[in-house]
Amino acid sequence: KFPETHLPLELKSADKEIIRHFLKYAFTCDGSAGLSLQKGAHTKNCWYFQKRIQLACKHPGLLLEYQELLRKLPIHSRISIRQGKLMIESREAIEKFCKEIGVLDGVKVCGKGNSVWKGLEKNDILKIYQFLYKISDSLGKERFFGGYWMKNFKTKEEIIDFLRNSVEK
Repeated sequence: KFPETHLPLELKSADKEIIRHFLKYAFTCDGSAGLSLQKGAHTKNCWYFQKRIQLACKHPGLLLEYQELLRKLPIHSRISIRQGKLMIESREAIEKFCKEIGVLDGVKVCGKGNSVWKGLEKNDILKIYQFLYKISDSLGKERFFGGYWMKNFKTKEEIIDFLRNSVEK
């Protein structure tokens, strides 16, 4: 059982700029930008990138209120009450989040356990998303044929190093 609590009432009638600002702080503090790499099941040269922006919150009522704020922008998300997370997963929603909300500069991924992105700024993960979308767009249909541009990479670690270096200043 969760206590009766809500996001500030003023947010319900706030303009979009205030909502964006509020969400930027919320996702900076309790959010994560996940990027996992997995080898394709049916082809040895194809790597699959799973991109997801999440906000951790165990309170089901607050999750719904966060989702309602995102809808006003409009950014599609889904909620997992069991995991205590709000998730932004579609390309359109991720791109809109990156462009309109983002996270505060300088905040680094701390990661639990052995996160390969530990030490990288959260905004750099968002830049990697955009970089991967550009590559995908430039390849068109070719991206579906054997991991096209990924054939030069033998290991997951090589890809991670390449992506990390793509955002270094």
